[in-house]
Amino acid sequence: MGGIEVESASAERIVGAGNGSRLYRVTMRYAVHAAGPATLILKLPTDNAVLDRVFNSALAMREVRFYRDFAGDGGLPVPRVYFAESDTARAGGSILMEDIDGVRTVDETSIADSEPALTALARLQARFWRSPLLDVPWLDGAAPADLDVGGLLRDGIAVAQRLGFGDAHITRSVRIVLPVVGLAGAQPPLSTRALSLCHGDFHRNNIHLYEDGRVVIFDWQVVDRGNPLRDVSYWMILSLTTSLRRAHHKRLLRLYHDALAAAGVRDYGWRAAQRDYRAGVYENLMKLFAAVAAIDADDATKRRMLERVDAAARDHHLLAVALLTRVLLPLRGWWLERVARRRALNAP
Repeated sequence: MGGIEVESASAERIVGAGNGSRLYRVTMRYAVHAAGPATLILKLPTDNAVLDRVFNSALAMREVRFYRDFAGDGGLPVPRVYFAESDTARAGGSILMEDIDGVRTVDETSIADSEPALTALARLQARFWRSPLLDVPWLDGAAPADLDVGGLLRDGIAVAQRLGFGDAHITRSVRIVLPVVGLAGAQPPLSTRALSLCHGDFHRNNIHLYEDGRVVIFDWQVVDRGNPLRDVSYWMILSLTTSLRRAHHKRLLRLYHDALAAAGVRDYGWRAAQRDYRAGVYENLMKLFAAVAAIDADDATKRRMLERVDAAARDHHLLAVALLTRVLLPLRGWWLERVARRRALNAP
């Protein structure tokens, strides 16, 4: 706390926030003549056994590294962090950050809010665009290596059936791709023209918009490097109603692309951005379908998520993509294995 003497502190758990973590509001009491923030937010790893399959406790260490290694020099639209430490023995971490006044949970957002959010995201990602700073092991794929993706998708199917989405476009697509989903994790991801820092959970409840236009982005526990258009498509699917997404997604994508260029990103054309956006859509559709079964939310929230995910799946013809994936993914694996054997035989 910058040398401020703290006399006492009391913590109260925040209920209904932080799906992948435990959040506490800490009320501070300072020594005489000392001044500091009246309240802070303490973030600890989740204690939910189901969520821990996805939000592995080691991800808390990832968020600590983000705040310490990337956000420490300022200039990023992130909360002020007073303390961030990881516990390697327990594979967890603790973060004490500012309590942003006015943060609220919302079911959807407006286009007026989407514009500054996506502009701030573009500026941040332009800063790390193909940067050597990303070449660190802790930014490797955010999912735990032993994550049972097939099990999560099967759980998602069970929830979808219970909520009346058993015959939905998204559920049918997942059923088709489920037998080969293990091959996807064993093969390198498809390359994209874009490479930057990815938030991984970029939606309306993980940002705060100030009246003066400033944006704060928080909850960085699944940060990694990869296709940053994943974050854009995640926002479109999860934060906007289906009607708003359909009416405005091209304009919002163009706004993000223009903001990248204004921030100094070169040699990244509009067509490449559209392709990378579609790739992000397909990845997020599977991710969000699995998340419906994992998140600690009521049925109304899960049903709303499934409605938006299913609509996006239909709009992007996911059923056809799933059928192609079912056929082509094993062939890709065979070809990559063949290439690897040839290289091994030709190696000196």
